[in-house]
Amino acid sequence: YKLLLDSKIFMSSYGWGEFSLKEYDCICTGTYTFKSDVYFKSYPNFYENMETYKLDFSDIEDKLQNTLKNLNMAQEKVDKNRTLFRNFQKSNSQVQELESILK
Repeated sequence: YKLLLDSKIFMSSYGWGEFSLKEYDCICTGTYTFKSDVYFKSYPNFYENMETYKLDFSDIEDKLQNTLKNLNMAQEKVDKNRTLFRNFQKSNSQVQELESILK
């Protein structure tokens, strides 16, 4: 947890499939997340505020360099994810909305 607090970027590979709980740790600690291409939907959609990279890593160097040059942009996306996370935790209406989507 301390390492995440001291980190600017976290590289999240697939865990037990595409999803990894470590991404939630990154949201809570304010660490910008690089995630290998995501082929599923999540609710709320945290992945729209994460940087994705190709599974063969062919674009990762350019994306890392771009992020390091634009840390303000990365911070904006981190802040959006933290807001999504806080609002989801607090809002019963979002739980009801998710249940209606699943039905």
